[in-house]
Amino acid sequence: MYDVLIALDGDEGRATAQAGAVTDLPNAPDGVTAHLCHVFTDNPEGASVNQVARCVAHGRSSRLPA
Repeated sequence: MYDVLIALDGDEGRATAQAGAVTDLPNAPDGVTAHLCHVFTDNPEGASVNQVARCVAHGRSSRLPA
C-alpha cells in the first residue's frame, strides 16, 4: 500500500510524468492512494484556495470575486 503526495502546477508534461510514475508502483490499481496538491504562485491578494477556485471558474485570473 502506498500513500503518494503529487504536487501539480501548470506544467502538463510534469503532471503526466508524475501520473506515470504512480501507475508504475506495485499494485497501483488497488494499492495506491494519491493526494493531489496544486501549487500556484499567482496569488498577490493572498486569497484562499476556494477564492482562487471561484475566480478561475468565473474566468478571472487576476481579480477575486466580490
